[in-house]
Amino acid sequence: MNRLDKNLRAGIAGATAMSFLQRPNEAGKSLVSAAAGGYKGESAVAVGYARNSDNNKVSIKLGLGVNSRSDVSYGGSIGYQW
Repeated sequence: MNRLDKNLRAGIAGATAMSFLQRPNEAGKSLVSAAAGGYKGESAVAVGYARNSDNNKVSIKLGLGVNSRSDVSYGGSIGYQW
């Protein structure tokens, strides 16, 4: 298996881990979570923080992950609901 293939698999593992980070269900609450992912022999872990506003209309989510190839990934989002 070549290096590019391993890097791609590790990237998929990282995306999988990030997608499983949780967010709070209630207004005004914060949540810290951890998740893991794997794909065809490569693996990754992620940690994240999420918060809902007091009126539950705005939410934010931040995440950071590292995979078995020592690559770091990160992401964030903000949402507004009505």
